[in-house]
Amino acid sequence: MPLYTLQNKSPLFHLSVDKILTSWTALELAVQNGQGGAYGKQIATWMRGAVEDFFYQNDDLMADEVAEFLATIMNQELDTIVDDNSLDEIGDRLCAHFRLAMDPMKTEELTKLHVEMDAAAAAVKPPPQHQQAPGDESDSDEDDDEEAMETEETGSTPTNGHSSSSHRAGDNTVTQPDEEGWVTVVKSSKKH
Repeated sequence: MPLYTLQNKSPLFHLSVDKILTSWTALELAVQNGQGGAYGKQIATWMRGAVEDFFYQNDDLMADEVAEFLATIMNQELDTIVDDNSLDEIGDRLCAHFRLAMDPMKTEELTKLHVEMDAAAAAVKPPPQHQQAPGDESDSDEDDDEEAMETEETGSTPTNGHSSSSHRAGDNTVTQPDEEGWVTVVKSSKKH
């Protein structure tokens, strides 16, 4: 009999799913861009539980099966096609974490991975947004200069303009929803 089941889930794997999906750029960008409508955040939360259950309901999952499951959820629930190879990476990571969580001898290793993930997340956390007081326009010229530089680098119009068709986020380019409501995340080929 397995140590953990659908009725008796591993708290470490639950934490792994939460950390991995929370740090997944494609999911984060889909929610930020309003995919899933007003329910985008709730869908992302539900997705964590659905992914966790998927592992307990299926024996010996392979990373490509997990990637396909994630792609289906992103497509059906968030109207997003993920085209940046992150599905394979997330599938690999989830499978590795599940194997560690199911082995009582490997829980310390999984706990160390969680600590490393927390450190990595803290290192890339954006600085707090500067709140501009009404009538204080001292920073607006700097913002315009940064926006112009970003536009030159990406070859698109500023993201706060209504004519924008895409913008860069990290190493990915995210297109605005097309006429059918689809958003595509494409891995950038440009190295920094």
